[in-house]
Amino acid sequence: MTDAAAPVMPVGPTTTADKPVPPKGRMLAADGRPLRASLNRALRRQKIRALLLIAPLLIFIMLSFVAPIADMLFRSVENQIVSSTLPRTVAALRDWDPEAAPVPGDPVYDALYTDLVVAEEYKSHTRLGTRLNYEYGGASSLFRSSGRAVGAFDTDIYAEQFEVADPAYADPAQWAVWMADDALRAALPLTADAYDAWAGFTVEVKEDDPAEETPGDLVYTALYRDLAAGAPQIPLHMVDVSGFQSISLRAAFLEEAPAWGEPGIWQAIRAYSPAYTSGYFLNAVDMLIGPEGVEARPQEQRFYVNLFVRTMILSITITATCILLGYPIAWLLALEQEVKDDKGAVVAYRPFLDNIERFGLIPDPTSRYNPYG
Repeated sequence: MTDAAAPVMPVGPTTTADKPVPPKGRMLAADGRPLRASLNRALRRQKIRALLLIAPLLIFIMLSFVAPIADMLFRSVENQIVSSTLPRTVAALRDWDPEAAPVPGDPVYDALYTDLVVAEEYKSHTRLGTRLNYEYGGASSLFRSSGRAVGAFDTDIYAEQFEVADPAYADPAQWAVWMADDALRAALPLTADAYDAWAGFTVEVKEDDPAEETPGDLVYTALYRDLAAGAPQIPLHMVDVSGFQSISLRAAFLEEAPAWGEPGIWQAIRAYSPAYTSGYFLNAVDMLIGPEGVEARPQEQRFYVNLFVRTMILSITITATCILLGYPIAWLLALEQEVKDDKGAVVAYRPFLDNIERFGLIPDPTSRYNPYG
């Protein structure tokens, strides 16, 4: 008698008429996809849905909390007002050596004149003075008074002498033609720069057309400096400026405010000319940026650190006193067998007792009267 042949079982996954049979150890979801992939997809959708639900609150926090803090931190290092208000002065101060000369030379005062004339038109010199007043006492009043006086300097003598030498120098249209010539602008850099600055505030502040207005005194002053330095005049009308009467802008500034002859104001302008500075943070610890780098403030100007130390000592003393007085009272209240105060006192004591008991600072006798119910 022979045994019947054993049926042969198929190897690997088999399928039915309507549904695949998963391989051994692998589970499929109802849609035929691997179960793990389906679960990951569902979790991802839940996370996205949760993120969308909190998105309005997150945006609100970013706009009302994070953005102001970021702006405050940026303002704590931002310092562009010096270089933007006195760009020519800052550039001229790069060649100044404080060790060789206590105060800068005439080119710096010439640049300061042009910068202050422009700044006074835009009314930005007062904000600059307020900023530098943190570093140099009296800077605010210095810039305010100099801004008012700079327009009264005797620089109008240059305009008068050029117009007498050739009436073309009083023609606004002729100036517009000259300043449109690239070769002439390259030959007269100071004049081109002053004309551009004058034309800028003529349009933006005065709302006039530079081609119809006679240039300001700062343009003629710059033209005299260019020609006196040996710049070519072509295609300008030939004028010999060697016989021109001139003034010293340095003397004019010192006559208006002797503080312009002190090294401190120039050192402050130079030290805080970069667009970003650590000066605000240094002020908080009674330090400053000096000619040689970071240094301590004079003894009479140091008070932030002293205030900080006094505040810390006072805070520690108050905290220690509260602990010494409050802990024994809390201990006695926690061990009290009867509560004789009214319900208001119980409500006042309860949060404090709960906290110190939670941290194990008081014993918990089984016989203690429970005033909470």
